[in-house]
Amino acid sequence: MNITPELIGKILARFLVVFPGQLSLDEAKLAIPVWLTALEDLTEDDVRQAAKLVLKQLNRFPTPADIRTAVQTIQSVRAIQAR
Repeated sequence: MNITPELIGKILARFLVVFPGQLSLDEAKLAIPVWLTALEDLTEDDVRQAAKLVLKQLNRFPTPADIRTAVQTIQSVRAIQAR
């Protein structure tokens, strides 16, 4: 399933709670289309799992690149487990 603005909005909202003061609500709303463009080739499931992973690992507000890196990590783990 493709990612949606609603999904990105929910993820950014969680990041705002965990990393307060690093981005305003208005800035987060403006960031939604940018994040959509940056992550458009990923699946909804991959983005959701990656967002959970970065929430556990980062101590700053994540970027789309952080999500992409987390997706690569998740996919690598899946490939190893499938062997």
